[in-house]
Parts: sequence; C-alpha cells; structure tokens
Amino acid sequence: MSGSVTVCIVNHDGGGRLLRVVDAASALGDSVAEVLVVDSGSEDGSPERLARERPEIRTVRLGANLGPAAARNRGLDEAAGDRVLFLDNDVFPDPDCLGRLESALDAREGAVLAMPRVVDDAEPGRVHFEGADAHCLGQLAPRRPVTEGGGAASAVEVGSMVSACFLVDRRRLGALRFDEGFEFNYEDHDFGLRCRIAGLALLAGPGARCRHGGGTPGYSARDGRPDPPGRVRRLVAGRWMILWKCYARRTLVLLAPALALYEAVQLAWVVRAGRYGEWREAVAELLGRRAELGALRHEVRASRRARDGSLLVGGPLPVREGLATGSVERSVLRLLGAFASGWWRLVRAFS
Repeated sequence: MSGSVTVCIVNHDGGGRLLRVVDAASALGDSVAEVLVVDSGSEDGSPERLARERPEIRTVRLGANLGPAAARNRGLDEAAGDRVLFLDNDVFPDPDCLGRLESALDAREGAVLAMPRVVDDAEPGRVHFEGADAHCLGQLAPRRPVTEGGGAASAVEVGSMVSACFLVDRRRLGALRFDEGFEFNYEDHDFGLRCRIAGLALLAGPGARCRHGGGTPGYSARDGRPDPPGRVRRLVAGRWMILWKCYARRTLVLLAPALALYEAVQLAWVVRAGRYGEWREAVAELLGRRAELGALRHEVRASRRARDGSLLVGGPLPVREGLATGSVERSVLRLLGAFASGWWRLVRAFS
C-alpha cells in the first residue's frame, strides 16, 4: 500500500455519534496518518464536545453551514495524507475497511476512489448501497445488493459515487473538486460523474464494509419518513444541474422524449404532493445561475475523455422506497422506467 491516509470526517450537527465515528476512524490501522474533522456550521455543540473529549483530533471549523461539497474540498486541501478517507458523521467503518479500499486502489492504476458496502447500523443485514451508477434520466442510481454477505471479493467499476464513505487518491484526482454550488444532495453524483467523464475509474465493493446511521437532521431522508423541507427543491435543481453540466448536447437531444415525459410526471407529482412551490424555486434557481452553469458545462466538455453512451445506464427509476404511496403511482413509475430504459437502449450507441 502506498502513502499515508488522512481520515476526514465531515460534520454538521453530528451530536454524540461524532465521537463514535472518530473512535471508529482511529481504529482503522497504521495507514492512518491523522483523523481530521471538518465542521460545517454545527450548532449542537458537537465540535466543542469533541475538543473536550478528544483533544488530539484536529478540527477545521468553516464557521457556517457551507454544505458537504465545501467541507470535502476543505478536507482535500487540509489533508496531510496522499489519500483521504471521507466519512459522514453517521458512518462507522469496520476495522479492515480502509485496508481493503487501499488494496483496491493499489490494484487499479486508473482508479481515483473506492467505496465500501454500506449497511444499516441498526440492521447490518440490510444493505443501503454498494457504489452507484448514473441513470440516463439524470439521477444517482445506488447499487443495492439484495442481502449482506460481506461484499464482493474484488472491486467492480461503477458509474458514480455515494459519499457516505469513500477513499480518494489526491494524486490521481488532480485539480478536480466537488462543486460547491450544490447545497445538499447530488454533489456526490456530480463529482462521480465528472470523474468518469474525465476517464477516471470508480471502484466499489472489495469486501470492505461500513455501517450507516440515521443521517443529518433536517436534511437526510430515510424510508418511511417524509421528505425534509427543501429536499424536493434540492433534488429537482440538483438533477437539472447534472443534466445541464455533464450531459453532451447530442445526448440531451437523443434523450429528449424520455426526459420530457419524466418532467411531466415529476411536475404532476410535486403538484399532487403540495410541493409545487419548491419546484418553482428550483426553476428560478437554475435560471438565475444559467451563465455560471454554462461556464461549468464548458469545463466539463474540455475534460471529456469518455462518451455518455459508455457512462449512463437504464433500469428502474431510482426512487426512494415509500415515495410512491399508491398502486397507480407505482405503476406509472414502472412504466416510465421501462420506457426510459428502452429508449436509452435504442439511442445510446449514438451518444
């Protein structure tokens, strides 16, 4: 294994579980050069408690909640190690997790990051995801093995990333950074897809595992819970930003029928759910940022080493379980996913 590793924990109102994450990070073995906490505007006293109870841990405080993208970028800049293992403040890696992720990166020269299998903290037999793919309609599509079995014996290449836990090699990453224009949600998918567009590989599995807790209060959603305020706006705007920035013009033209149908179904859902105001705010946000997004689109195009046809996938729509509450809604989503997948199979060779 090459180089030392900084474990960077991104914290916003992590409460008492932050100490548990720090302790899990400290138990990852001799490859760990330091444990670094980047705090993004916590107001729950968690950074103060960390300073009292774990004074040896270096903490960088951003002073305001600037979002996870800004916190991860600061972690990349502050890290002492050539590799950085990022952990959310509710993620608890197994003791051998880092070693397995390092081995996966060592074995694949063109890989820039590796991710473990992420399982539920309370129910370890329940798999949350093991990497992700880039769905042709713009969403992040988490890869979810059916049962927990320790993860694949060897790493597999995937199309995007989920940011709960990942090891990144800064030397291979170069100047590529997270887009801080994403408030919350989709900043990981944008980063992963831009890595793939630039010709870098993303790995998932290698037998590595971590446990995933309850998420960030006021931001995260879990099955059976209602969406937090503003989440619909963030998801709608984030997906459109992905399409605008990362998809080639030819791809957007080829996918136009499927994208138009998706937008109609999405608008009908937000109206029915009483979230039209958030959809309208998302539209206003994107229109207000169109010049900025155009410049970012130009940067992505200049970095392109892989075509969309080799990066995007079809398949069922990656909709959170429980979001479609009735049989009609579930049927509409199945039909929409089938249409989009079939259409993508027809046009992907030209993308």
